[in-house]
Amino acid sequence: MNEVNFITQKKNELKNPLIFLWFVVIVSLGLFLFNWRLDYTNKDLDTKISDRVADIKTLESDPKIQVYSLIEANKTTIDNLEKRSLITKYINHLKAISKKYDMSFDWFSLVKWEINTISLINSSEKWIAYAKTRDFIKNYRTDKNALFDLDFVSSVEWMDSMKFPIIFKIK
Repeated sequence: MNEVNFITQKKNELKNPLIFLWFVVIVSLGLFLFNWRLDYTNKDLDTKISDRVADIKTLESDPKIQVYSLIEANKTTIDNLEKRSLITKYINHLKAISKKYDMSFDWFSLVKWEINTISLINSSEKWIAYAKTRDFIKNYRTDKNALFDLDFVSSVEWMDSMKFPIIFKIK
């Protein structure tokens, strides 16, 4: 079986090609078995996915789940409507602020979750207007029960009383 090369006078051995052939056969068999295992796993996953899709369709037909999905889809709209429904709570809070800090609000407007108003603080036998204004700005920003965030007070009119615009941002 060994042939002699005419030019080099060496014998050609079939040992190396046979080893390479066996190596290729073993690797091919390994790849075939790996592919078979992946196909089996893929089919198993496909059946599990189809089972879950069927379970989801069953759950979606439940009216309670339908209502929940509608609520989740419209959560921001519902939250905005809930905030709008608290307008009387905001008005009552403004009344409480005016009593607590001895001040009055001429008017107010609610736009984009900000309450714009003008505050008027008069001097009284308790304090002068300046001290009341200072205490209001300092204390309201640190109040834990405040419904609003007090924005920066940009201007103040001051004679015997203090008058200044206020912007409250709804928390």
